[in-house]
Amino acid sequence: MSSRAATRLALPVVILLATGCSEMPRAQSDAPTAAPTQARPASPSSLPHSSAPPVPASALPNACQVQDGRAVPAETLQALGTEPFWGAAVEGRCVTWTTPEDPRGQRLWTRFEQSGRVQRWRGALGGNTFIMEITPQPGCSDGMSDNVYPLAATVVIGAQRLAGCARAGGNRPVR
Repeated sequence: MSSRAATRLALPVVILLATGCSEMPRAQSDAPTAAPTQARPASPSSLPHSSAPPVPASALPNACQVQDGRAVPAETLQALGTEPFWGAAVEGRCVTWTTPEDPRGQRLWTRFEQSGRVQRWRGALGGNTFIMEITPQPGCSDGMSDNVYPLAATVVIGAQRLAGCARAGGNRPVR
């Protein structure tokens, strides 16, 4: 290769190197550098043109408490039944279904409906239709203990119909 050909090949490399090194190094700062914005999702308050104040996490609704953009009026409930044994912990429109075979339970995303004093949750469980209705029934008995509950629970899973009792709040029966 002639020296003239080598110069033609080397000249673009020298120009690129000189251009990349033409800036003076910036002074180091003690201020922390910002984390890459791709590492975390932007919140509305961090967007450049947002004038909204930051919203504390405690003020954000739980997904179980919202349906169609509105708060779900359903209470937190505990329902249970015997023969066969089952349990349902309700938080808004979310139902956690438990059985002796699955004590940790399965969370079901349901559609909550209320008609008068009847509350209803519709969803799917194991490929079957799941419907749970809670109605006032003072003196509801689970049939196996002396516990008395203020609400009756009816559950339909596919063709199976289950009956039980329920109460608002925790899992202790009313006595």
